[in-house]
Amino acid sequence: MEPTIDGDVNIVLINSQQPEIGDIGAYDGYGWEDSGLILHRVVGTKDGDYIFKGDNNSYYDPQPVPPEHTYGTAVWFYSIDIPSFSFSF
Repeated sequence: MEPTIDGDVNIVLINSQQPEIGDIGAYDGYGWEDSGLILHRVVGTKDGDYIFKGDNNSYYDPQPVPPEHTYGTAVWFYSIDIPSFSFSF
């Protein structure tokens, strides 16, 4: 979802509302092979299903996503810089 959500974002809060056109929606990877949670923008609907597209992608997601495969919308994201630790024994 770059540039809207930086690739270094550590926290994304998702509400349970069904996404609307223009929202960043979360879904279970429906239509993608070997995928987990997907955060992409809703760019349209077709027959009650959502059409998603990543902001930095030139193509739409593989197929429309039925509402039962969505988790809601991303409502807040925050990047946290966590320093790395090194231990020697």
